[in-house]
Parts: sequence; C-alpha cells; structure tokens
Amino acid sequence: MTVRRFNNTGRKRIQRRHAQIALDAPAEDGVRTFEASLNLSSYGLDGQAAVVVEAYRQHTRTRFDYGSVDEIAAPDDRRLTEFSTDDPVRFRVKAISQSDGLLLAVADRIAPFVLGEDTETRVPLLPVRGASIGSVAWRLDYDPAPVLTVNSGFGPWKERARSRHFKWYVYPEVVRQVLKGILIEDKNFPSGGSDEWWERWLVFAHSLRGVGPLPTVDDETEVIEMWIEGAAQAFCRTHRLTAGMTYTGD
Repeated sequence: MTVRRFNNTGRKRIQRRHAQIALDAPAEDGVRTFEASLNLSSYGLDGQAAVVVEAYRQHTRTRFDYGSVDEIAAPDDRRLTEFSTDDPVRFRVKAISQSDGLLLAVADRIAPFVLGEDTETRVPLLPVRGASIGSVAWRLDYDPAPVLTVNSGFGPWKERARSRHFKWYVYPEVVRQVLKGILIEDKNFPSGGSDEWWERWLVFAHSLRGVGPLPTVDDETEVIEMWIEGAAQAFCRTHRLTAGMTYTGD
C-alpha cells in the first residue's frame, strides 16, 4: 500500500467560521450524514487545489472529496458509515495542491453542531429542556441564544422531543421563528467575522442542501421571508422528517 505524504510547509489555517459542519439526524439504519459549509475564497489559494473533508475519531477516518477551491461541490454520499451515532466525531478540512501534494490550508478538530442535542461532543445550536409551561406543548425561549422548552407536565418530555412527529411538527417552525428574529426583527446579517449565536444559525441554515445564497441587508422583506421558508423546507428534506409519514385523514 502506498502512503501519500503531504508537505505542510507554509500552510494556512482555515478559520472556523469558514469551515462549519452540521450533523443530520440519524437515518433509520442509525447512520448520520453531514453538511459542510465551506468558504475558502479569502485565503489566496490556488483555485484548482483539491478540497477534502475528513471525518475522524481515533484511528478511524473517512475522506470526502469536495471539488476544488474555486468550485466547491459536496459529494452525493456524505454518510458516516464508519462511526456509530454516539461517536464523538471530529472533522478537518484541507486544501491540497493538485500538482505536488502540498497541504495549502487546513482546519482541524472541528466539532459539528446539530439541532436538538446538547452534549459534550457537539455544539448545542438549539438546546432542549423540559419545564412546566402551562397548556402549550412547547415554547421557544432565549437565554440569550435560542432554547427549545418542551412541556414536562404531560409525561416523558425527552422521549417526546426525540420523536419524528415532534420534530416534523415543531422544528420547521422553530427554524422559521429564529431566522425571522435574526434577519427581519433584529436585522443581523452575516458578516463572517463573529462567533455570535445568530451567525452560527445563519451558517447552519445556509449549509442545508438546496438553500440559496444568504440574504443581504439590501434584500426586500418578501425576499428574506422566501429564503426563510426555503430554509425550513430544506431542514425537513435534509433530516428526512417526512420519510415514512402517511396522511390518515381527519
């Protein structure tokens, strides 16, 4: 077996805001997939350099080819088949010269984020907690970032919050409310220069497959609302929330 070695001389460090990873909900077979939001345009790299995303844990790693610096393209298959659902998977992003194998830039030890999970191994984009909140099933709170509060007065709230039906009914509306608050009410638009909670939410929404370019401050409210609705729809598709769902009538 030939081992290819990369020359690391003079490599650049890719900032985390330019290499964001989001984990999807596990499929029926327990395998997760991921979405990568990458922007390497500000590093002065060779446009033809290969872009690679690696998922790893200890000695296990899986490589995914993401096209080139000028034409980043996600592969169709981004399943993490070599890792269990509970594995604390980390990611690294590399830009590699096609001519001599020189490692031009890298981001390492990237912790992915995912909606609805608050663990030591994943960044909590939307922590979920239980509380007695009267007669409503759930409520979106801010502390100061968004927190999903599930009513604990009607049985085991954790089990209910993990169910596909709950996610299908609740999470798209959470996505709508949070993005509306960020873009329309607070008028926070992406700058690429902060690690504020709202910027991480915009990166997450933009990473969903099929979502168009992020809105700008010059866009009309109607355009922003259409983008938000597209993100909510993309969330359902990405997390396969409608898989196996059937309509049974009133």
